[in-house]
Amino acid sequence: MNYSATLKKRISFDIFADSMQLILNKEKAVANQSNQSNEYQKKQEIKKSTANIIVILKIINIKL
Repeated sequence: MNYSATLKKRISFDIFADSMQLILNKEKAVANQSNQSNEYQKKQEIKKSTANIIVILKIINIKL
């Protein structure tokens, strides 16, 4: 009888632990996706800045 009570507690704990693990994995995935999005935005900004500098240099070259 004592064994079945311990088994129920163990099963419920395992279910809780598994659900917590799923939540943590989901949070990690969301954070990772957010980081990738930020990196992509930074790369896009660098490309735009580089393009702007090239245009400015071409205009200066034409004026000279």
